[in-house]
Amino acid sequence: MAPAQNIHSAAEQSTTAEGLSAAWLCADQNYQVLLSSLICSHHFAPGKARKILENFFADQYVKDKFQSDSRKVGVCFRTLIRESLELYLFEKQYETPNGKHFQPLDNLPSDPFFDRQWAQAIIHEAMRRVREICLAEGGSELFECLLDDLSSRSYQERPGTLSLRTRYRNSEKAKHYLLQQLEALLMSTISDPRLVMQEWQALHQILPEAVTLDPEILTQHFLSSQDMSAFWLELQSETVPGLDRTFRALIQGPDTTLAELQKTRQIIKQQNPGSTLPLELLEAMLYTCLAVELLRFKTSISETQRRTLPRGLFWLSKQQWLDPQTRALAAQAEQEIQHLTANG
Repeated sequence: MAPAQNIHSAAEQSTTAEGLSAAWLCADQNYQVLLSSLICSHHFAPGKARKILENFFADQYVKDKFQSDSRKVGVCFRTLIRESLELYLFEKQYETPNGKHFQPLDNLPSDPFFDRQWAQAIIHEAMRRVREICLAEGGSELFECLLDDLSSRSYQERPGTLSLRTRYRNSEKAKHYLLQQLEALLMSTISDPRLVMQEWQALHQILPEAVTLDPEILTQHFLSSQDMSAFWLELQSETVPGLDRTFRALIQGPDTTLAELQKTRQIIKQQNPGSTLPLELLEAMLYTCLAVELLRFKTSISETQRRTLPRGLFWLSKQQWLDPQTRALAAQAEQEIQHLTANG
């Protein structure tokens, strides 16, 4: 979506940035999309297509229409720009390469080629911006994490020696950058910011194979069971801050105190789910601590825990990515709390 090379620049079109409407700037940014449409959909020769666009962008009526419609609520510039170009071709009595005049705008049909080119241009520009941001932070690893995520590449298959926690943090950061840039680009293609998600969904329907446009892919993680298992083993080997012992040693060690387990839970809760660790892993660590507390120290159970802990322990016992020992611990703790509940 680089600015047009064959028309006057924005600075040449107006002495002030305010003189350019949002729709005009959007059309300028999508010059290549308009050019491809004239060449591929209308079959104009490249030179002729460039001349048409030069005249189109210089036309005062077009500028005025863009200026007026940019202020209206609910205007999608993707539709406005295409309709304006088709109207311009009709009013200026351009002929198609086979000698036919363009017809007036009566229920202009959709143009899948134009829409797909537009969606691809949005993706290309968003990825270009994210790559620049990632490189500015000191290297290509961050951007490569995003590419690996978009291709659903397993964490364990990715090259390098980064820990799974670091890879996950990089992935979440890069996806956040991509969300930001996509939203910024989409904001520049509509007159009303409330339509961002509507246009996002429309582009995803236009280009369903593009995972970059799938909000679900960008807002959720999809670690495989193998990745989750490896992640869990890695976390067990990490030293818990302030306790100088690994999580595995605290859970399995016979000399672990109740205070240490409670402090471990506090430290786990301070971690930010979704940016440093997947929520499922944080919950697994919390429920594992609670299971040990319940079985080893027979801690008093509050009324709230009596309602929520059995469900959490049941969930923990059914996670196949956990090691057998942890699942067995969860099942044993679930039976214990059911016994305590039954006996009042």
